[in-house]
Amino acid sequence: FSTEPLNDTAELGGVRFLITHGHDQNVKFGVARLAQTAREKHCDAALFGHTHLQCLEEKEDLTLLNPGSIRSGKYAVILIKDGKAEYRLKRR
Repeated sequence: FSTEPLNDTAELGGVRFLITHGHDQNVKFGVARLAQTAREKHCDAALFGHTHLQCLEEKEDLTLLNPGSIRSGKYAVILIKDGKAEYRLKRR
């Protein structure tokens, strides 16, 4: 019941991100719809949650990243340099 949009985009350091919770793209049943949404919005990567499971997947020219649940000690780090992003899944 939030007034915030279900999906948003942001460009950081020349890398364009789709930012979403993921429930709207049914990510519990796969990431195809998420990837489609990200491509429609001309994004380089999609950052999502909902499943609380870490995921780092490359789909052609698109990166899909779910950092997991910080409550269970899982998170992700994104390093951006010269318009390129490097993604790392981490655990406490």
